[in-house]
Amino acid sequence: MKLVLFVAAMSLIIAAQAHKPKTQKTVEVKTTTTTTTTTEKKNEPSTTDIVKKTVEDSLKTATEVLTESADLRTAKNYGLFLNYSPIDLIIPSKIGASFYIASNDKMNQYEIQFLTSTLAISSSVDIVSMTEQKISFLSRNFYQ
Repeated sequence: MKLVLFVAAMSLIIAAQAHKPKTQKTVEVKTTTTTTTTTEKKNEPSTTDIVKKTVEDSLKTATEVLTESADLRTAKNYGLFLNYSPIDLIIPSKIGASFYIASNDKMNQYEIQFLTSTLAISSSVDIVSMTEQKISFLSRNFYQ
């Protein structure tokens, strides 16, 4: 999972950097006193340093989120989710609920999901209406 996040972060960073000019920028700061004027040059961090820091920050954040998710999962034996599915099989915008039960070792979750959506054309009387209901059984496995 960390490898997938790392590859995704690198792809986004490389794509963003491809649109920037490849020149190194120099910032000039002028300091004026009553008798002399000096010029100091400060270089901005290189693109490589920026990419490295961004990737390190992304990996750190991903690790924190994954650890938090695992801690929550080991604390709960069951859960209830309210679901919204904007894109689905035939009729979009399904709403519903899911209920899951965790296994004794907390490495598996078994979930039952129910989603429904209705599409209707009507004026004062229903001309056409269609309802789609979806019942799913999901099994999630969490292996270290």
